Amino acid sequence: MGILRIDGGFLKGRYIKFPDFKDVRPITSYIKKAVFDILGDIKGFYFADVFCGSGIFGIEAISRGAEKVIFVERSKTLCKSILENLVDLGIESRGEIFCTDAENFFQKNDRVFDVVFVDPPFRQKLSDHLMEKIAGSYKVLVIRRHKSTMAQDINLMNSFFGGASDKRIYSDSVIYFFFRS
Repeated sequence: MGILRIDGGFLKGRYIKFPDFKDVRPITSYIKKAVFDILGDIKGFYFADVFCGSGIFGIEAISRGAEKVIFVERSKTLCKSILENLVDLGIESRGEIFCTDAENFFQKNDRVFDVVFVDPPFRQKLSDHLMEKIAGSYKVLVIRRHKSTMAQDINLMNSFFGGASDKRIYSDSVIYFFFRS
């Protein structure tokens, strides 16, 4: 069982638990803080946490003021864990869990989110179809990739999003920010 700390907002210092999973590599506190510092004030924002794994990014967003977070995760075990954490923290009304893969979710989604956070397994290639679906659904898009997959994804991302507005490298992670006005 893994344990992660919430680093900011009204739930700061609280913890979530999640089952050990080989492909789940939760975002570090350092990267989370950096991303939220770049995003700034998110009070009232509508988030999508895609490939959410443990759900820590979306839970952190709620803690920092996001109005609603949509969690998208295909693992039923992880979905159950996210729900248990939302209930334990008393924030279940501010989260909605879709236990499906990202492509299915965006196929049926017609909402536009203030922030879409995409954090696929490092070895998973981002598909053209998924990028096309995400392209119409965000105001700010944040994508976390592994440095080793950065080159294969950057051309695809540029073709759909016109180039990153900002790119940050943290150890083995690359965070891309795409801002739409």
